[in-house]
Amino acid sequence: MSLTRCKDCGGSVSKSAKACPHCGAPVKRRGVISSLARLFIIVFLIIPLGIAIFLAVYDSRTKESPPAATEIATQPRGQPATSCSLSDISIKSMKVRFVDECRASPCIYLKGVAVLTNACSVPIGVQIKIIGYDKSGSPMATRELWPASTSNISPGDYTFSLDQWLDYQPGMESVELIPVRVRQWR
Repeated sequence: MSLTRCKDCGGSVSKSAKACPHCGAPVKRRGVISSLARLFIIVFLIIPLGIAIFLAVYDSRTKESPPAATEIATQPRGQPATSCSLSDISIKSMKVRFVDECRASPCIYLKGVAVLTNACSVPIGVQIKIIGYDKSGSPMATRELWPASTSNISPGDYTFSLDQWLDYQPGMESVELIPVRVRQWR
C-alpha cells in the first residue's frame, strides 16, 4: 500500500482511499491523460531543453575564439617564453594524389603524405590549411587541420598523413598546404 500526502491537511493518506481519514477532503487522483501530459512535457520539453543547455555550455567552454593567422604560441606555466611563429614552420615535402578505390561506384578521395619542418627551438602545435585548386588555379575546396591533433610537434621534421582530409571536387587538379597557426599545447 502506497501513501501520499493530503493536499488540505498534510496527513498521510492511502492512494487507494477516496477521502482523507483526517479531514475528509477528497483524494485527487491523476488521470491517464494528466499522466500522459506530464510524461510528454518531461520527455519532449524538459529533457531536450536540458540537453540543449548542457551542449551550449559545453560548446562555449571548449570552443576557441577565432585565431589570427599569425598567432604566437601561448606558453605553459613555468616555461620560458619562446618566439615561435609561423615563419618557423614550413612544408618540406608533399606527395598527394586522388584515388578511386571503390568498386561499385566512384568515390574519389585524397591520399597522400606531407613532411612539416618545425624550426622552432621547442615543441609546438601547428595548424595547417589544405586547399584544392582547379586547372586555372582557383580554389575549389579548403579545410584546416592539426596534423598532430592536440600534441606539440618536436623541432625537426614531422611526417603526417593527408588521407581523406580534403573532399574531392570534379576538376580539382592540385593541392597546397599552408601553415596558418602555431600554438603550444599544455
